[in-house]
Amino acid sequence: MMSTEVSLDHLKTLQELTKDAHSMAETIDELSRTNPLLSTVLLAAMDVYLEAIREHISYTIGVPT
Repeated sequence: MMSTEVSLDHLKTLQELTKDAHSMAETIDELSRTNPLLSTVLLAAMDVYLEAIREHISYTIGVPT
């Protein structure tokens, strides 16, 4: 039987990861005006970061990736 209880530590980690993703998105948005090439590189990095968040969410709720 799968446990439906989610660890508070896991939720705090997800909250921090999400907050960091928002900050990253704001930075990319600002850079897109002054340095589009760098913002594109950071956007690719953010894609990888968001995938890591998705995997962490799946792990936290007990869904296999």
